[in-house]
Amino acid sequence: MASDHSLSGEAHPFLTPRGLWLQQSGRVDLPEGVPLRSTAPGPPQHPSRQHRVDDPDQSAHLPSGRPTSPEPPLLGRFDDSPLSPGTLQNIYPAKRFGDLAALRRKPLEPLFRSALAADPFWQPVDASEVSTAAGQDRPSQNIARAVGKLIIRLPINHGSPYASGSAFLTGPNTLMTCAHNLFDSNTRNWSRALEFYPGYDFYSDQPQPFARVLSAAIPKAYLENPLSNHDLAICRLDTNIGEHIGVELTPQVVEHVEFFDSARVDILGYPAGSGFDFGKQLWRSRGRFLFGVSGGGEDDFAPTFATDFGGGASGGPWVTRDPDSNRPVVVGVTSGHAKLRHDHAEPNLMSLTSALFSQRNLDRLDGDFAEHHF
Repeated sequence: MASDHSLSGEAHPFLTPRGLWLQQSGRVDLPEGVPLRSTAPGPPQHPSRQHRVDDPDQSAHLPSGRPTSPEPPLLGRFDDSPLSPGTLQNIYPAKRFGDLAALRRKPLEPLFRSALAADPFWQPVDASEVSTAAGQDRPSQNIARAVGKLIIRLPINHGSPYASGSAFLTGPNTLMTCAHNLFDSNTRNWSRALEFYPGYDFYSDQPQPFARVLSAAIPKAYLENPLSNHDLAICRLDTNIGEHIGVELTPQVVEHVEFFDSARVDILGYPAGSGFDFGKQLWRSRGRFLFGVSGGGEDDFAPTFATDFGGGASGGPWVTRDPDSNRPVVVGVTSGHAKLRHDHAEPNLMSLTSALFSQRNLDRLDGDFAEHHF
């Protein structure tokens, strides 16, 4: 007699043998008296009082009750089926991850490391990186002061009055962030007001400098289609706070997503999750480049990196070192999470994506933009 391994308890890591059998057989035992939604016309009925219909012809004699509107279909279970050739569209795989299906088979924690940002921030990782190719020591750059927390006052019709994001100084009275910190593409409303706190540290006993956002420019394309490559914004502040801070960050043009195959990128921001102490201090995350994702057509491939950052980090800079000047430059702005497939039930990867800093995408902030005053 062959043994039934499905009932041995070894076929599933946490279901009981009976639970596994019920799942495999599709059988559900319900106690008498549990109210169920009836599939017959009319209002839902209690199962103990339902009319039993053995003959389909008798269904015409059942009470019709009030007409009911059709129920929306359920989403169903998550699609965890293996990726097959042709199922991924508008994805550019990183050289390190030619087999993108591997990204769905196990957690991505080994591919990134997140920690509080030190001050001064930009320090060599180990002794082998102390000297440049020319044999000179790298200058220490206190870039953490240029990155700050963005406090956002949301539209009146929003469920919560405030939200938070991240941003960074690009000049004495200008900062860069993501467009979705300023404009909600779902409700088609602008945020009501924004304040920027450079180098914000909740635990510091020093005065926290801040500036108010006076106006902002976002690509007109974002108003029509909120793709990651459109999720950029430049804001003008009410004071020259950058002169007081003494540090600013410069965006650098990146024409091809292949650049990230070899670039070492640090994502900076104020993620607001409990694992990051609710965004009270600046964090950094360094992860692997996973793939580029495009909206289709002529849209560029937006880079995607492994990280555990989430809400609150949006608008923070992606920093790397310019090999020519040996100075930190910005090559991305946090937009949102990424997924391999765009099915409704496809969960996000532990990742973030940014607009590709191509000349075309950056030019939208200079010429083809929509301006709003706060």
